[in-house]
Amino acid sequence: MPQEELLEAAKHFEDFYEEIYIEFSRYGEILDMLVADNIGEHMMGNVYIKFASEDAAEACFKDKNGKYYNNV
Repeated sequence: MPQEELLEAAKHFEDFYEEIYIEFSRYGEILDMLVADNIGEHMMGNVYIKFASEDAAEACFKDKNGKYYNNV
């Protein structure tokens, strides 16, 4: 892959990561966040977040469950 495409992909990922982090941090302190790099279409775009408290995780789950995020 050409260097320019790699840099563009890295910038896109950094922007996406920051946007997701800001969006989900509204629910509480985030301890860990994983953006899965899956090759199967049924798993593409999964983000896993570990909150510092169960209350934050529950509030996020109740608000986001069944919703899809699309920044396109």
